[in-house]
Amino acid sequence: MKRIVSLILAAALCTAGCGGGGGKGGGPTEPSSLMQVAGTWQGFWETGNSDLPASMTLRQSGSAVSGQITFLATTFDIRGSVDASQRVTWSNVGTGCGRLSGDGQGSSLSPFRLEGSITLDTRGCSIPGLQTGTITWLKGGAKSVPSISRPGSPERLAEEIGAIKR
Repeated sequence: MKRIVSLILAAALCTAGCGGGGGKGGGPTEPSSLMQVAGTWQGFWETGNSDLPASMTLRQSGSAVSGQITFLATTFDIRGSVDASQRVTWSNVGTGCGRLSGDGQGSSLSPFRLEGSITLDTRGCSIPGLQTGTITWLKGGAKSVPSISRPGSPERLAEEIGAIKR
């Protein structure tokens, strides 16, 4: 009888001490598969007519992201998310007449780089337009993306960006 009680007690202690991770604490946790995007990102928005320097500062809580994006001395509050495939999506927050949105695809091989796009839709504004372009975001101290000069002027785009804020 003592032997059976000892075996049951030993089995109970091993089960409690070994922990399977399936309960609330005590066991190991799965590593997060979400890309950590919080921080400051720099890039150039290539619109076809010109390359515009841009910066983005993100905060992250789980899959939710929020922060600000700035180009042409205009700053927008943004909200979005990051998913398990390391894709970040965001759009401006506010009641302006237009919409600024974007996305970026990350890679576990290059956690300081996002390849993506930005869309500026001001078709409902006093200065209607639709601009789309690509952007490569580099995080923190990564080397900056070189500017490629293209013919054209960013003044029209600056007017469209300003129209969203009005």
